[in-house]
Amino acid sequence: MDSKIAGLLGMAKRAGKVQVGFDETVSQVRKGKAYLVVMASDLSPKSEKEWRYATKDHPAVVRRIPLGKTELVHVLGLARETGLAAVCDEGFAKAIAAKCPEDKED
Repeated sequence: MDSKIAGLLGMAKRAGKVQVGFDETVSQVRKGKAYLVVMASDLSPKSEKEWRYATKDHPAVVRRIPLGKTELVHVLGLARETGLAAVCDEGFAKAIAAKCPEDKED
């Protein structure tokens, strides 16, 4: 697990700046409130394709993070598994994006 990314995501969640799940992430992107969308490393290609289709008319910065869905649930303190999260704070988004090994921008 990448502890720096995990720590930043945890802080952002505690600050109320992270929305999780497919529907919430799509909603934040469509509203223009998501500065960064993080995808779990084990998010299925089908889920990623569906998400990209749902947000195709709304540009978003996307990073696949080196955390799986199980790790993401733990970091964010969730009760249900998720592979998508929208970071709705510019500072947290920039810090997390800078630590991600893969650079995907849409």
